[in-house]
Amino acid sequence: MRTLKKTAAVLLAALLLLVGGMLLPGANSASAASSGSLQVTPDSATIYDLSDWAKEYISLPAEYPGSVQLSITGVSDYTCRVIQGDSVEVSAAGLVTPRYTTYYWNGNIGTTISTGQPGERVEVRPNFGSSVVRVQSGNNYVDVTVTFTDYAGVYADQVMEEYLAQHVTADMTVREKLDQICQFVASYDYSPSFSSAAGMIVSGGGDCWSSTNTILAMCDKLGIRAWARNGNRDPGAGSGHMNAMVEGDGTYYEADAGYSGTAPRYYSITQRTSLFSYYTVSGGIELYQYDGYDGMTDVLEIPEEINGRTVVGIGDSFLTMDDSITEVILPDTLTYLGQSAFNSCSALTTLHIPAGVTSIGAFAFTNDNALVNFTCDPANPSYTVEGGVLYDKAKTTVLAVPAAAQVTLPETVTAVGDYAFYWNQNLTQLSLPDSVTRIGEGAFGECSNLTQLRLSENLTEIAPFAFRSCSGLSQLILPESVTSVGANAFQYFRGTLYVWQGSAAENYAQQNGLDYAALTLSGGRYDQNRDGWLDVLDLMALAQSVVNQETDRLEDFNQDGITDVLDVMTLAQLAVS
Repeated sequence: MRTLKKTAAVLLAALLLLVGGMLLPGANSASAASSGSLQVTPDSATIYDLSDWAKEYISLPAEYPGSVQLSITGVSDYTCRVIQGDSVEVSAAGLVTPRYTTYYWNGNIGTTISTGQPGERVEVRPNFGSSVVRVQSGNNYVDVTVTFTDYAGVYADQVMEEYLAQHVTADMTVREKLDQICQFVASYDYSPSFSSAAGMIVSGGGDCWSSTNTILAMCDKLGIRAWARNGNRDPGAGSGHMNAMVEGDGTYYEADAGYSGTAPRYYSITQRTSLFSYYTVSGGIELYQYDGYDGMTDVLEIPEEINGRTVVGIGDSFLTMDDSITEVILPDTLTYLGQSAFNSCSALTTLHIPAGVTSIGAFAFTNDNALVNFTCDPANPSYTVEGGVLYDKAKTTVLAVPAAAQVTLPETVTAVGDYAFYWNQNLTQLSLPDSVTRIGEGAFGECSNLTQLRLSENLTEIAPFAFRSCSGLSQLILPESVTSVGANAFQYFRGTLYVWQGSAAENYAQQNGLDYAALTLSGGRYDQNRDGWLDVLDLMALAQSVVNQETDRLEDFNQDGITDVLDVMTLAQLAVS
């Protein structure tokens, strides 16, 4: 019956999808603003308004319409409705007007429903964007795209274009054009109230983000490639600082017109010999940021020298969150990699650790789930990589497993290091060797696709957050040897813990309200097939051991001095209970 119901549900869903596809907007739409005898003018339109903040500085000119009346001819009976978007509404007669959303603010909390509290602030926001209005008569219809636009942006564009027409000529170099652009930006006061080009130009002041956005907009109008640069890590820069990178004349320029003060403000244009930003450190320089734009290259080769100075280090968060670089080539001059140096580089597939690197910070390769070509120079005295696993040279500690899906750890390993497997989304199964005595902080945190894990039978310590958000584990056996479980070790863990009665692990499970089952026979190997899972396969494994007289695997579950079929029956009874 369940199968029949499931099949019927699938057929019904397919039927609904088919019918729904026939009713989707545009499935039979006319190619022009007419369908049969139905004719609609215009076939597209733009209407305007200003946000409340902009109304304090400028007004909407009469030539910029706030609504549009559709002219509908050829039929006497028709309907009008919005079929896509929420920026406009339309009357039965075809009058298209803007839509607004009212927000009610109580302190810093805003909702679309009034709470009625004293002092509540009301804000009306235009729903800027595009919508599709459908005019339909019988089976014939015409779709009209109407765009609701903020005039503040139009006004800012006009101001920028007028300035460029007056101050920039075609024979200027990119450096000269950029200088004129920066002069324009610096002619506005610094204000923390606005962060967009329109905000600064309309109001008369803006912050470093608005200055940068204005530089980018004006460069774009001149056909000059420019992109935003994170400037908050520069020496002396404020938190959240932003400036611009500009490419032209065969070189790169760093343009900053976001300094505080009143107009005319200070601005700077620095010619760059490299797209790597760096600090001076002992022995050379440390690269703290790559300043190329997204998609500029897929292979990032880091040089041994910049401006005659040796590159000895990669700083903290050097390439964090990059989503376009697939390979990083590190120079042999490197001696260290900072914390989170390549954290969350979603496209990174290839990286080789040079021989001279003797220090690697935490999270250096975390959430790099595409890093399948992960290697280390055999001559490196501190680290080695095998099978996508980074170890210390003696292979006693697992340090990082960013992308490996199949992992076999050697018996030399005694510890899974802090955050070693953290956010590895490829890992589904793992068996730790019995040499492991410690699982570090956050070691398996966020490994949401890990479904089966066998822990070492000599494990003594589980550090804080070790299994945080391991949502794929429905059960985990904590060995009797465990004596220490850190705070939040199983935060957001939703499976069942199997613990030994009276053990430190049971006390931890009780104190933290975790779902657990207590095992009663001290020293008994319930997980007979060593797969980290308690199921019928363990009964079969014990039965096979009895038949084959595999003395190294036998367990005297009924404690009668011999191992035989009665132990299989005892284990079965324990499983049931």
